[in-house]
Amino acid sequence: MRTLGVKKMTARPWRKTRIKDEESVAVVYVRVSTEEQLKGFSMEVQERDCCEYVRRNGWSLDRVFREEGETAKNMDRPALIELKDYLSENKDEVDFLVVHKVDRLSRKADDGIPFVCDLKDMGISTTAAAENFDETPMGRFIRTMLFGQAELDNDIRAERTWAGMEYAFQQGNWLWRPPVGYKVVKTPEGEKNRIEKSTDARHIAKAFDLMKSGLHSQADVTRILGRDGMKISSSSLARILRNPFYAGIMVSSLSEKPVDCKNYESIISVEDFETTQRVLDGRKPKVVSRCRSNPTFPLVGLLACPACGMKLTGSLSTGRNGEKYGYYHCQKSGCQRARKEGLEKEFVRTLQGLEPKDGVAELFLEVVRDIWKQKQKAGADREKNLRRELKDLAAKQQKIADMAIDGVFDKEKFREQDAIVAREIDAKNREFARILKEPDRVLDCTEYCCSLFKNLSKLWEKGDITVKKQVQGIVFPLGVKWQDGVLRNTHISPILRLLGQENADEVYLVPPTGFEPVPPP
Repeated sequence: MRTLGVKKMTARPWRKTRIKDEESVAVVYVRVSTEEQLKGFSMEVQERDCCEYVRRNGWSLDRVFREEGETAKNMDRPALIELKDYLSENKDEVDFLVVHKVDRLSRKADDGIPFVCDLKDMGISTTAAAENFDETPMGRFIRTMLFGQAELDNDIRAERTWAGMEYAFQQGNWLWRPPVGYKVVKTPEGEKNRIEKSTDARHIAKAFDLMKSGLHSQADVTRILGRDGMKISSSSLARILRNPFYAGIMVSSLSEKPVDCKNYESIISVEDFETTQRVLDGRKPKVVSRCRSNPTFPLVGLLACPACGMKLTGSLSTGRNGEKYGYYHCQKSGCQRARKEGLEKEFVRTLQGLEPKDGVAELFLEVVRDIWKQKQKAGADREKNLRRELKDLAAKQQKIADMAIDGVFDKEKFREQDAIVAREIDAKNREFARILKEPDRVLDCTEYCCSLFKNLSKLWEKGDITVKKQVQGIVFPLGVKWQDGVLRNTHISPILRLLGQENADEVYLVPPTGFEPVPPP
């Protein structure tokens, strides 16, 4: 006796000795999917009809192969594989393969037709108990049409299911298990289940409040939530903080654009979610001390004393005629000082020397445009792949639910398998959300920056103290060296260095007028 090593699947051999040499031998293959089981299209009905078909034709029944709970979308099915192996080994003894309908073999013509042709090459004909065709040219044509009809029917049903999900999602309905912080509340029969906040909702709101402040790391937030009674891993917290669901925004491959929810209440506002995303992206708000900038001395804090390394300060001195003169100097006595007017003019000249030459900024923009187009194309390809993967996962999740209803899975096994698929869907949706919210103003920002760098000197001269400080911080993030009476700007902004490589690698400045050493006391 030949047995299968697959759960919920058995092969039932019936060996009959041929009465006459010309008596034909048939093998039966039956299959049901979960959906068909629910409709009452049982294995027993198929097996009864096929066996009756064999008896009616005067054939000898050799064996019955049973396939339970397997889809016909592919040919990698345990009982079907064993059937192929068996027919290959016994091709001289078997004459017919009997199925209830050809869609029991496959719902794809590209799979089913080659399978039947391979059997024909072995001398085994395929026939169906509920469909009329033979090995004549017209019979083969009808069989091909039946395979095509099965594939068309399967595709139409999948398309309708997907279209229904798309419509429901775009109407603001969440179709999957809600994330942490929400729960599904069952309603009376005939009404839709509701999604409501769970007891963890307050912890979720606190997590966003802590992160948007910019004062806490994700590890800090994880520890704080743990002390409050919500045990959560760092990876789970990261997924929560990136999930727009909590702000009432649903993102899925079912819709090209984010959809506002209608069947649940958000935990945080959209503004709080966007602030949190900026913090997570490294653009967190900084807690700054009281502004000590003096509009009279904008270069204070930029230049360092060559002797002691302290930052220069600024002050006004009164001349003999009562006129005020500004100086940049070190707070320690005996160090050098510089006249305000001369040093600031030299600083403006330095900015002019760092401004990119004509045509360089435009060339840089063309390069950025080309790179951005490539990135957009890659993003579009990934979005297309994600839509397909999410569609497959949704079908897989539905199949798991169907198998649970049919009793193939017990409750514990269903929860385990459903959770695995739900995590995969959640991961794909998060990646899909990042693709959708990726900034699309890169070119505008780059053009603005290039325009800014082309007019650094004018911007610094005409701007207020805040603008001056911002320009200084952008151009010289590490300050300007002052040594032996010479200003050196060896550390400039990387993008500015790139735009002005020919004239901005390193600028040595002539000491400005009024830049004189103070004699020692």
